[in-house]
Amino acid sequence: MWKWLLRKILFWSGALITTAGVIGLIVVFNDRILWQNPWSLIGFSTLLVVGLLLVFWFRDAIGDSKGDDADPANSRQGRYLVDLAEPLTDLGFPAEVYFEKEIPGRTPRPSSLRVRLPCALPGEVQCRAETWFDRWSKSLGLAVEPQTGDDEFDRSDYLRTDDPGLALQLLADPAHRSAVRLLHALGYQQIDLGPGLVQAIWTGFKPEKNDRDQLAEQTARLLEPFTRMSLPPRAESELAAGGLGRVAEKLLWGGSLLFALLAVFAWLDQPLRFWQFARLSAGVWGVVVPLAGLLGYAVMRGDSRSHDRWRSWMLPTLLTTALGISGCLAGFNALADHTPAQTRQFPILNLREVRGRRSSNGYYAYVSDWDDPRETREFRLSSAEYRKARIGRSQLEVTTSEGALGLRWIHHWRFLP
Repeated sequence: MWKWLLRKILFWSGALITTAGVIGLIVVFNDRILWQNPWSLIGFSTLLVVGLLLVFWFRDAIGDSKGDDADPANSRQGRYLVDLAEPLTDLGFPAEVYFEKEIPGRTPRPSSLRVRLPCALPGEVQCRAETWFDRWSKSLGLAVEPQTGDDEFDRSDYLRTDDPGLALQLLADPAHRSAVRLLHALGYQQIDLGPGLVQAIWTGFKPEKNDRDQLAEQTARLLEPFTRMSLPPRAESELAAGGLGRVAEKLLWGGSLLFALLAVFAWLDQPLRFWQFARLSAGVWGVVVPLAGLLGYAVMRGDSRSHDRWRSWMLPTLLTTALGISGCLAGFNALADHTPAQTRQFPILNLREVRGRRSSNGYYAYVSDWDDPRETREFRLSSAEYRKARIGRSQLEVTTSEGALGLRWIHHWRFLP
């Protein structure tokens, strides 16, 4: 229980630290005095990195409804005890049924039925219906699934395991493959073979709708032949090696998060023309994302779970690459810019105060766009500057450059009362 609680505390601590880092960086970027102090930027950036690492490292704690030692409820739903294992009797071998009721809310948990038996299997083999993503991943060589030689079974089921030899031993008997197919036909989506137990899992099971006579007992009898198998532990050298190793995968995750932090340059050196900047960023993103996918393929490929890890990494990478690319382009546009700076003074045309419900108020000044006098540009003022500002008399002095990529950007600006 304490380990589960500690992981929860560390995950949510990371979320709070990340939030503090983001809020701090936003304040720094919007305050020209703090912006000139590098320690403010370094401090809040460090908070953001530490928070993201905690969130990433303990992300599996989210969604857990209780710890291992949590007290289950003793009520029944249909014929099943809720959140409490119940032995199945009169079978001639040990077996139990475990029903988890549905939990709605912010971290919902679907209901599930598990029928499980103890066994002496040394590894784990998971059998699920093969999906289009499984087939696509196998065709590209991203995922490598052990094949039983039974074409019908190999087409219908996908085997996830770190020990392909164990999977082939467990499913070499046609009767064992037939038992897995019958369990799927009953409604179980997942069959786990080892280590320490065999179990059939029906996610979304509703007793009032899906239950039938002798369902748990029939399931246990189909699983029982697997418990009679006793296989010696396999040597580490016999197990499949996945890609370049899990260490490389963690480095890939860390690199992706650090790359996203480069988005800070999009705040510091933001180009003036948003849509011009967005079109360039989208074009580069369209090139970088496939390259990131290929990098993930090279690092993760090689076992039956490779495509699951690749997909879990690739989905957030769509966002992290977008953030990183925008920061890289904005930073390069400013740091490699050798064009002369131009300073202009513009009278303030309008002032606006935005009252926040929970946060502080925002104060904005509007001046003519130097490329199109019919348009205006918005600049945020401090509360003291806003009180001193007078429409038509006060001015903003803005210094810009053309940018190394042709994206005009603001060096700095100041308020002239």
